[in-house]
Amino acid sequence: MKTKKNLLVACFVGLALTFGIAGASIAGLAPGTGIVDSKHDMRGYAEANGGARDQFERVCAYCHTPHHAVEDLDADYMPLWSRTVTSEVFVEYDSATFDGYSEMALDDFGFPDPVAGPSRLCMGCHDGAVAIDAYYGDPGTALMVEGDAFLEIGVGLNGDLTNDHPIGFNYLNVASADDEINPATSTFSGGAQVADVLYEGSIMTCATCHDVHNGPTVNEAWFLYGLQEDSEFCTTCHAK
Repeated sequence: MKTKKNLLVACFVGLALTFGIAGASIAGLAPGTGIVDSKHDMRGYAEANGGARDQFERVCAYCHTPHHAVEDLDADYMPLWSRTVTSEVFVEYDSATFDGYSEMALDDFGFPDPVAGPSRLCMGCHDGAVAIDAYYGDPGTALMVEGDAFLEIGVGLNGDLTNDHPIGFNYLNVASADDEINPATSTFSGGAQVADVLYEGSIMTCATCHDVHNGPTVNEAWFLYGLQEDSEFCTTCHAK
C-alpha cells in the first residue's frame, strides 16, 4: 500500500444542508464538536437509505480500519481505509479565469489528477455510485439518493467536477503567480492556516476547506474552517 505523510483532515466536498433521507435527524451541526452525531456520522444515513447500521455502533469504521486496510493503485492517500474507493474518472473544473491547470497534481502516470490526496476518498460517498455502507469488505446497499443540485450532496456524479471549486492544483504556485490569491500563510477564522491543510504541503484538495472530522478548528457548518458571514471564509484565500 502506498503511504504518504499523515494529514489531520481527510476530506469533505459537499456543501449540503441535508444528506439523504436521514438528513433531518442528524443533530451534530455545531462546529468543532467532533464526528459523533455530526453530518459525517454515517450510521443513520446507511440505515435510512436502505443499508444496515453498523452492528457495533462504530462511527470511524465507515472509513477507517486498524487492520486489513484497502489498497488502491489509483489512490495516493489511504489512511487505513476501510471503504470501497471510487473508480470514477473525474473531469476537473473548467473556466477561462482559472490559471491553475499547469499546476494540477499528477497521478502515477503523469496525468492531471483533480482528486489527488484525500479528495478521491471524499468521492467514495459523493460520487453517488459507492454505497454509504460499502466498508469492511461489504459492497453495501445504501446508495445515495441525492443529485448534483443546490443543497444536494452528489457533487461528483458521473465524474463531473466541472461545476465545483477547482481542486488538485498547486496552491503555492498559483498564489505566487496570481495577486488575487492570498499566500498560504493566511489563516481561517477557526484558527487553521491554509498551509497546514494543503496536501503534501502544496496541493489544494477538499480537505483544504473542510475537516471531515468536525475538529476544533472548524468554525462553521459544513465542516468549514471559517465563517461564511461577509464571505470571510472565501476571502481567506481570495483577495477580493
